[in-house]
Amino acid sequence: YNIVVLDQAFAGRSFITFTNTNVLRSGNGRDANVSALDIALYNKKNSHAFKATARYSKIWGMQEYDGYNTTVSFGKVSGNWQYNLLANIESKNYDPNDLGFLLAPNEVGYRGTVTYRQFKPTKNFITYSYSLSSRLSYLYQPYAYNKFDMTVSGFWVFNNFWDVSFASNITPGWAHDYFELRTDGSYISYPTNYIFQLSGSTDSRKKLFFRYSGIYAVAPKYDNVYTNVGLGARYRFSNKFSLDLQTNSSFESNQLGYAFMREINGEPIVGFRDNRDFTSVLSGIYNFNSRLNLTLRTRHYWNKVNYISFHNVDAEGMLLPRTFIAGQDENVNIFNLDAFLTWDFRLGSRFIVGYKNWLGDEEMVNLSGKNSYLKNLGEVFDLRHGNEITVRFIYFLDYNQLKKKR
Repeated sequence: YNIVVLDQAFAGRSFITFTNTNVLRSGNGRDANVSALDIALYNKKNSHAFKATARYSKIWGMQEYDGYNTTVSFGKVSGNWQYNLLANIESKNYDPNDLGFLLAPNEVGYRGTVTYRQFKPTKNFITYSYSLSSRLSYLYQPYAYNKFDMTVSGFWVFNNFWDVSFASNITPGWAHDYFELRTDGSYISYPTNYIFQLSGSTDSRKKLFFRYSGIYAVAPKYDNVYTNVGLGARYRFSNKFSLDLQTNSSFESNQLGYAFMREINGEPIVGFRDNRDFTSVLSGIYNFNSRLNLTLRTRHYWNKVNYISFHNVDAEGMLLPRTFIAGQDENVNIFNLDAFLTWDFRLGSRFIVGYKNWLGDEEMVNLSGKNSYLKNLGEVFDLRHGNEITVRFIYFLDYNQLKKKR
């Protein structure tokens, strides 16, 4: 595989960039090539900007296909009042996933945003901003309505360097999700829903740094409620050593989605379920000196799904009754530990020794009695784990230094 980038900067902040990625596999394996052109044009005052991208992907192998993605935007990018208008098209077969990542192509989207930003400190705030945005999306092929939503948000940084963010989103009317059913041309309809988000953090310059987040979402039509709470703390023991603990817990009642099952005729089956998950991440870093450090990160993820009912979906995306299917509940655990010793022996060059430990892919936690997070975490350590040691060497070649030696 290889990546080639050609970039030219112009006066001010304008630029043009060409990027090409290429992946070749032996035999009849899948080969891929993606080319992209990115352009940004700013006026002399750098107050307004026009941006555009054009991307083309080509896939060879057992099945050949190609696709494209284009985006254009224009907006005011300076001053207290700013705005941005954007349009994006992703064709049905656009596929950059060999060296990139795209969950779902085949979309057309339009977005408009208006923002007020206060850059000068006031009596109570260092800075703050307010934003209003709306988004309208369609399926690209066939061209069909997907959803419309609106979001209002605010961000404040207080004089003590604490910050708070708030956002509220509404999707009025029915939204048509063409991707949830994993079936070409079919969609499931989701009713009006409301989302409220709150997050913030303390002064990150202090030894003890604390952060939090919360989400509450509700779709009254299906009695669907989602809550999420995230808490994190970092303590800097010294300039050499610090530890960070992050936890995130969510629960969604009457979650509606694809049940990963189909009828004999291939029709997708959906279900209402209660979905609970919990994630904890412990990470730390120790700097032996300015060029040598040890980093550690361990993560445990637990997900429990209990189905309530199953349904079929009609041509309008609405639910049809269906008999219950027993034995579809899930209890999933994922555990991994990563440790890296990194030596930056030269600017841009480094030597890395890595150790990885993970829960085996086929290992399952089976509990009798109360199924809680702590019980799942305890059982994880009694199951089989994989181990891996890697060594990586990177040496940076500076053309200017080589030229001087000659």
